[in-house]
Order: sequence, then C-alpha cells, then structure tokens
Amino acid sequence: MPDVLLLPQVGLLLSSVHRSTVQRRSFEVIAAVYKQLYESVHNPENLYQNAAVLMPRSPDEVFKLLVG
Repeated sequence: MPDVLLLPQVGLLLSSVHRSTVQRRSFEVIAAVYKQLYESVHNPENLYQNAAVLMPRSPDEVFKLLVG
C-alpha cells in the first residue's frame, strides 16, 4: 500500500495537483533507488547469497506497485 509511505506533510498541500506531483515524483525516486539496490544485490560479483529471497520483486514490479 503506497499510501502508507506518504509523509503526513504531503496531506497538507492544498493543491491536489501539487500533492499528486510530489507523490508521484517521490515514488519514482524510491523506485529508482530500489532498482540500484536490486541490481547490486543480484550482481554475482557482490556475492549475495539468495538474492531472489532478499529482493524478490523486480524493479518493474515495484515501480508498478508504487506509481501504478
């Protein structure tokens, strides 16, 4: 549930356009960071064991869950 990730301050934005923009951009940044972590964990050179268990969702799945 992405709404759980929102800071309470986001609800204080009066403009729904600004609120939606801030929310979407925040989720895009979170998805980009997740992608970097995912690639690092799944890179065999980094020697993570059970990478699929540590990060089972692909970056595309996380993006779709957050942004929709």
